[in-house]
Formats: sequence, C-alpha cells, structure tokens
Amino acid sequence: MTTRNLYAVLKPSLGAKWIGICLLLGCSAIAQKIENIPNVQRLRSRAQAGYVEDQIQLARVFRFGLGVPQSAEESAQWLLKAANLGSPEAQTAIAYAYFIGEGVSRDQPAAFKWFQRAAAADYPDAENDLGLLLVYGRGTKPDLMRGVEWITKAAHHGYAPSELNMGLFYASGIGVPRDESQAGHWTHLAVRQHYAPAEFFLGTRYEAGSGVPQDLSKAVHWYRTAADRGFPLAQEYLSHLYANGIGVPQDSGLAYFWANVARSTSSGQSNRPSPETMKQLRGNLAPERALEIESEAADWIQKHRTGPKQQKFRQAPLDVPPEN
Repeated sequence: MTTRNLYAVLKPSLGAKWIGICLLLGCSAIAQKIENIPNVQRLRSRAQAGYVEDQIQLARVFRFGLGVPQSAEESAQWLLKAANLGSPEAQTAIAYAYFIGEGVSRDQPAAFKWFQRAAAADYPDAENDLGLLLVYGRGTKPDLMRGVEWITKAAHHGYAPSELNMGLFYASGIGVPRDESQAGHWTHLAVRQHYAPAEFFLGTRYEAGSGVPQDLSKAVHWYRTAADRGFPLAQEYLSHLYANGIGVPQDSGLAYFWANVARSTSSGQSNRPSPETMKQLRGNLAPERALEIESEAADWIQKHRTGPKQQKFRQAPLDVPPEN
C-alpha cells in the first residue's frame, strides 16, 4: 500500500478535497478517572441533591456498569441534569450521546446546541467537536471557516486532537493556506502529548517525505509507536508492512499478530482488517503457529486493555462521515 493509497483509507470523500483523519478522530470528553467502585447509594443521594460532580460520576457509573446494571438511558438522564446545571463536561458528553443516539434519540441539532454551550465555556473538547460539526454541516449549515476557527481555538488550548487537526488542515490546505512548516509544527505538538493518531500521521509524513526527508525507518518507528498505544489504524497498517516487507523484513507472523490486535482493538468501530484479509494472513502460517500467534495477540490485548480507572465517556472518537 503506497502512501497515496493510505490517504485514500484515511480520508472521507469530500469532492476533490480531503480533511484527513483529524475529522475521524474527534476527541474525548470526560476524562475523570474512577479509582474504585463507588458507593452508588450515597452517590445517587448527592446527585439528587444537585451536586454536579456526583451527577457526572453517577452517569459514568451507569455508562460503564460499575456496580450497577449498565444503562445508557440512566447515564444520559444524569448527564442532562448536570448539563442543565452548566457543566461543560456534561454538556459535551450529552452532545456526543445525542450525536450517536446513545441513551437518547439521535438528534444532531441537539448535539450541536450542547457542543455550542460547552464551547462557549472554553471547553476544548467541545470547541473541537463543534468545529467538526461546522466543517461537515451536521446539525447546522456547513461553515468551513468557522469550523476551523473553533478547532484552532482548541488547539491553542493545547488539546492534542485539535493540534493534529491543524496539522492536517495545513498539510492539505483546508480552511488555511497550505503550509508544510505549520503542518509539522502542529503535528509535533500533538506527538509531544503522546497522541497516537498524531504519531501515526507523522509516520505517513516520513513515508511520503511530506515536509520531512523521506525515511522509511522513522515511518515504521512512528507506526509502531502508535500501534503500541492501541491505535487500530496503525496496527492494521503495521500488519500490512510486515506482510509485504515495506520498510521492515517480511514477516508473516508479525503481520498476522498485528492484524489480530487491530481487529480486536477496533471492535465496534470497524470491521478491519476484513475477514478475507485475516484468512489470507492466517493461510501463510502453519496452523499450530497461527494458534500461537492468536494467543500472543490475546495476551497483548489483555495487557493493554483499558480498565475502569481509565474509562472515559467517549472511548470512540467523534466520527462525522460525509453524507451522500
């Protein structure tokens, strides 16, 4: 797969333009960690008394089923209460719930409204997502320039997904003049925060020689770094590199290993690698070796699995695909 073909995988189709993986990678909303299973009865009592942080915590408890039956509807109800009390965290989370229809009816104008309210409070997650909806025209009329302005604002707040977005905007000349120096600047800011999608994009720049000297070894380094952080697209692409010996020695075992990891990591978000690809990669190995690799991949996934302490409301990115 050449870099040009890789871009075809990454980009949504917007006529002759592409806005890149930034617009598929959105952001995360509520990042507060849960240190243990909370006392749900006490939490509910405080939430009912109007304590916003407890309402958010209770929403998280129901969202992830921590000591209670999992309920997206119950989670959304508590998020709405906290959102109406002015919490930008809750406003952003309920906006995402409306956007994907989780616990509430899917309603893109409502999502836009809640993102607006949170963005007005200088909440970077919401600023970025509001920008994405404006760029794509979801829940509102499309407005590329306003969308880029909101994403720029979030980037200046140090929000890594927005920093990557700006790198991609400058790399492709979307909403801003094309500028490889600025593309590199913003991408590296996101990389410094160990943001896996930015590491992956930096790999594509080294592979293509875009704004940097072409260097396959550095490209593979950044693909591997992003893959180790759990980014499915990097895992899938690393599998492709090993299968075809691009920038690395050909290795059918590692190709199948990373394909297994990618398929598990992206569960619920995509069906990649495809069943046909998995079958082909497995066919390159002896059955016994294939079973060993599947076990090794399962061990890797278990070790890197996100537990309750790290779970966020928005584990999946805001995905705003273009409408036909």
